[in-house]
Amino acid sequence: MVLYKTLYPILNKTTMTNFLEINRNKLRFALKAISLTFTLIVLIIFTILGVTKNEFPDWVLFVSILISSSIGLPIFVIGLAYIDWHSKIRIRNKAYNQQPFDELDQIGFTISYLNDKTKWYFTEEFKEIVINGYRIQCDARKESPNTIEFKAFVKHTKIEKEKFKTLDEKLRQEEIYFDFGGLIKKYNIKKKMNLTIEQLKIDLTQFVEILQHEEFEPDENRMA
Repeated sequence: MVLYKTLYPILNKTTMTNFLEINRNKLRFALKAISLTFTLIVLIIFTILGVTKNEFPDWVLFVSILISSSIGLPIFVIGLAYIDWHSKIRIRNKAYNQQPFDELDQIGFTISYLNDKTKWYFTEEFKEIVINGYRIQCDARKESPNTIEFKAFVKHTKIEKEKFKTLDEKLRQEEIYFDFGGLIKKYNIKKKMNLTIEQLKIDLTQFVEILQHEEFEPDENRMA
């Protein structure tokens, strides 16, 4: 029973279906790539042993290892990747289900996709909006599950050390922080329960106005 309760969220049919729908092609590619990699490694090892030490395993052992490396290990690796994917989705959805973040669609947020243009990472769903040319992504991370972040992607700008320190302190007063590729405005889910969706829209609009005032330009390369 304990094992069932532990595995049920991970093996939930709806979540699994969503994973397969948005990652079907990537899953096929990953299985083929991992299978080929492990198979080649096994063949190389056996070849080296055969050439250098004149040691050859019996066919039963050889076939067993080959099947395990070409089928068993790829499935195991994909399983671990799915668990990590599910963990991130679960934390993100938990944040989206908190008020007022469960009403993001009412102020213009739409479903978008992360890693949808690469084969090397599984695609994830998240919510985003564009305000006055700035793409703002709403997310929650495993490192801080009680914090929901709104990240605005901006062009890289070289800032002098002293100016950066002053600007960083100024932005922190508005709960805005520098992050790789942009700036983020943070909300603590537990502390911001009295926040309304209307106030959130005002906050995000002011967030963009601050970025404009500080001359941060939106990164067109990250635009939807």
